[in-house]
Amino acid sequence: LDDLDELPSEEYRGNMSKFMRETWDARHDQPPPQLDAAELAYAKAMYDGGIRHVDDWFGGLIAWLEERRLLDELILVVISDHGDEFQEHDTLFHERIYGTVTRIPFLIRFPDGEGQGVYDAVVQGIDLAPTLFERLAIEPPEGLQGASVLPLLDGASGRRRVAISESPFLGRRLALTTEDARLFLTVQGGETELYSYRDDPLEQHDLGPDEPQKIRQMRRLVRRWQQAVQQQRYRGGEAVDLDPETIEQLRALGYLD
Repeated sequence: LDDLDELPSEEYRGNMSKFMRETWDARHDQPPPQLDAAELAYAKAMYDGGIRHVDDWFGGLIAWLEERRLLDELILVVISDHGDEFQEHDTLFHERIYGTVTRIPFLIRFPDGEGQGVYDAVVQGIDLAPTLFERLAIEPPEGLQGASVLPLLDGASGRRRVAISESPFLGRRLALTTEDARLFLTVQGGETELYSYRDDPLEQHDLGPDEPQKIRQMRRLVRRWQQAVQQQRYRGGEAVDLDPETIEQLRALGYLD
């Protein structure tokens, strides 16, 4: 919907089932009602259809670039903002930040296949900009968060990499991912969960009760990250008036009430 010139009409959107409408409206503050087996299979099939559509479209783009001998004249990036849950943790959509939501495609193709391979180091979306700045030998702006992934292509391990995910919903959730574990922290209430996500990719087995020391170590990393963000936070600037069309688009996407 983000790419449509016009959003579907209210009449069309009104045809959404009452169940899914209530599920969508409740997604910010409470777990949604559960789909039965047939409904869940249908939802997954629709999602898979969307993935297939994007895959076909992207294949067409690659073919178009190859036909014009442009593929090795550019840096090609495929990245996503999030995935979606299908009741792996009793929820739908993407308000909870388990790996089903936060483990996204992060693909970069440099000219002539430079550095090609699959890497399992921890990276995050904000690492993309520093990577491109370094590859293009451009001085990055001051205060840029994230770290270039280029050292990983040369086998460097050096710096300990972590990734942070945040969600303002369901008690304001925060997740810290290290090379071997993921800690979930509910800011409002202080509850924690701990998973060995490489062995348990769907994060079904909370190791927290048996790993209090590990939780303490990872919470220290969270506090260190929070302090760094506080130091780098944007201090404000000149206000910009948005035109009515932009405001309506932001409202339609859920960014404004």
